[in-house]
Amino acid sequence: MQKPSMDPPESRPPATQAVRPALRTSFAWLLWSGVFYGLAQWSILIVMTRALSVEDVGTYTLALAISAPIMMFSGLQLRTLQATDSLSIFEFADFYTLRLLLSTASVPVVAMTASLFSRTGHAVLVCTLVAVAKAVESQSDAVHGYFQRHEAIRLIAYSVMLKAALSALVMTVVLILTNSLVIAVTSEVLAFATIFFAFDLRRLRGLPETPRRILVVPWAESRRRIRRLARQGFPLGLSAGASSLRMNVPRYFLQAQAGAAALGFFGAVSYLNIALGRVVLALNNAAAARLSDSFYSNPAQFKRLFWRVVGVIALLGIVAIAVSALFGTELLHIFYGQAYSRYSLAFAISITAAAAGGVASTFELALTVARRLDIQAAAGLAALLTGSLASALLVPKWGVSGGACALAAIHFVHLAIIAGAATIEIRRRGPRPVSLSNGDKNVPEESTAR
Repeated sequence: MQKPSMDPPESRPPATQAVRPALRTSFAWLLWSGVFYGLAQWSILIVMTRALSVEDVGTYTLALAISAPIMMFSGLQLRTLQATDSLSIFEFADFYTLRLLLSTASVPVVAMTASLFSRTGHAVLVCTLVAVAKAVESQSDAVHGYFQRHEAIRLIAYSVMLKAALSALVMTVVLILTNSLVIAVTSEVLAFATIFFAFDLRRLRGLPETPRRILVVPWAESRRRIRRLARQGFPLGLSAGASSLRMNVPRYFLQAQAGAAALGFFGAVSYLNIALGRVVLALNNAAAARLSDSFYSNPAQFKRLFWRVVGVIALLGIVAIAVSALFGTELLHIFYGQAYSRYSLAFAISITAAAAGGVASTFELALTVARRLDIQAAAGLAALLTGSLASALLVPKWGVSGGACALAAIHFVHLAIIAGAATIEIRRRGPRPVSLSNGDKNVPEESTAR
């Protein structure tokens, strides 16, 4: 098998040879698909608040809180690594095989963890099914990483919108007809699998740059590459897992201190953050490949694009904070009902936390492009410790509002560390790429001269 070229990026053409879509076009596709996905998921939660008890909403919130950190860690942020792999060191099969192995292994881990948080078989079953849904969704995400590397942004947008529409439709129908959370989550698994096989894989094989293979067969042939990819993604996995864990720490304390009902209220008012999160993810994903290429070849262009993305996300956050502060009570009453409207303060605080987290995610992207992965893990750990302490102090006193305050403390501490480290790295950035592995002498290494 021909080995991937290890030439420095300045001597090799970019991975995408076709005419690249304008960044504004890429952002528009990912933005509207992301907003559509967020609204579809939010509509599911609205139906849950109407068709299920607050305790069932709390069980679903607990399932998301338990499964998310484990699945995020197992993902190793492989999509970001794939989108920024401008040296084309790894094949698509390397990314997909590793993602499949790790996501499959994560499902029983989620089930065992759920049994520690809840003694009811119903809650454990819901957590397991949510983990299966996320595992299936991660297969689509692996394909999206390849689309993103080749800037086939429309295919990502189509897939996301189809998945959102189908899952929202089937879950809404099931919830109305059965009032069963278990059957509803099962239908979500089937919807995700349908889009993966019927759309993602078919479009992958239809690309001009179709990968030679989907899975690594035999394993011995690419074992070293996959292990190196796993080592490279491990710090990112820790960072992503810690990021998800720290955001869910208030939920764990609410479950322990106040029970499923309080967790249900908190889950509903904080779930609205997904709309802002999807917009931020859309902008970062649209800019990731171009940031990677310009980071190596044109630092000035990298800086201009990066700060433009940061400015747009900061502006969106300010608008979201203003809306939540002015109309929070009315919005909660309209969408969830009178019982939820009394948590408008928690709603505004959680939106503020999400705005800070959105800005921090863009600084994290810059560190990922620079392959300064160690800093992300350290920042995640610091924010996790902050969240644990804040939750222990605030949740017993203020309940749902205390959980929102703890969430804000987590995001602002993380933002301070990540923004400081990324700003320093950007200011002293040279045109040469950094090393992907300390032990790999074939990969161009960053000059130690600063």
